[in-house]
Amino acid sequence: MKLCNFLFILVIFSLCITYPAFLLGSTYSDQQGGDVSFRLLGGLNLAKIRYHWGDPTMAAEEAEMDPYHEYRMGMCAGFGLETSGRVGFMVELLYHQKGQKVDFDDGVDSIQSTIAIHEMSLPVLLKLNLSRNTGPYLMAGGEIGFVLTAKERHEIYTDLGDDEHEVHYSKGSENITEKLKRLNYGMVLGAGFKFRTTGLLFFTEVRYHYGLADLSKNEIKAHPDDKMRTDAIVFVLGISTL
Repeated sequence: MKLCNFLFILVIFSLCITYPAFLLGSTYSDQQGGDVSFRLLGGLNLAKIRYHWGDPTMAAEEAEMDPYHEYRMGMCAGFGLETSGRVGFMVELLYHQKGQKVDFDDGVDSIQSTIAIHEMSLPVLLKLNLSRNTGPYLMAGGEIGFVLTAKERHEIYTDLGDDEHEVHYSKGSENITEKLKRLNYGMVLGAGFKFRTTGLLFFTEVRYHYGLADLSKNEIKAHPDDKMRTDAIVFVLGISTL
């Protein structure tokens, strides 16, 4: 399906989910004497891919590579609505850069690769304010996302001996969007802190996005039980109208 079709579906789906959630949160907020606010946010992702290998031999081989799988830094940005009160609701539309980074060198093989997954996600979160106006708060909920594009880049250097003809080098990139499923979903846990300065209300948050969806299509799996899921630690700074 083309990207524009996915964006259209995402907008429609967002409205179907956010309107009832926002209406419910707004009604509850009114009962608690609270308000509804608009929030604008941006920040950094530390993203990683979590693999599960169905073949025990492959699992053992990949386990040796786990220490070389690193978090890939990306960005996130978006906007949302939230209700105030002791218990509130948050609904957001976010752009995420997820994926992973591999940096391996054993003296013979040197492998550097990155997978960049660009995603739009829709978190719906329950928020527990530990203080009335400013101060700390907790949040938990779920998110559903759509993969927009995905790309893999690699650089491989192999030195098999002293002879220069035994040195091999390759570098390249590949669009892997069609190798992945477009639908992603998972859980979100986090904590934040609200503070007021120069008359404006700011907030900072740390979130953990735990992917539950297997993004790998069946045709690229070496084993039917192979799975590929995304994780991300997200650091957020934003501004709210409340």
